Amino acid sequence: NWDVQSNWYRFERMRPYIREIGIKENDKIISLPDFSFNTSLYLVGQKGWTNFSNYNKKEDIENLIDKGAKYLFISNPELLSKEFLHSFLINKVGSFEGIEIFKLTEDEDINESN
Repeated sequence: NWDVQSNWYRFERMRPYIREIGIKENDKIISLPDFSFNTSLYLVGQKGWTNFSNYNKKEDIENLIDKGAKYLFISNPELLSKEFLHSFLINKVGSFEGIEIFKLTEDEDINESN
């Protein structure tokens, strides 16, 4: 099936890449627009949230950040123009076969230098 080949398998192929860019196994992600319960999460080996619950407001994403989401994975470029996502697309940390990856939170262990 074309959809499986072109979309889902790239999540499985990106596992080594996300480790290279610093995403840890226990980091929670938001994967959009995956309307399944957890297909993209399972294939990439991460816990988190998909768009199964139809997140489409800025407050929805902020709520998931409060629940521990650290990264946003966007696998459809059309979502990059959605107004409710704009403030979450500032800190791009990677891109893999059309999946754009954005960091949502600051590291708690950053040491500030003066």
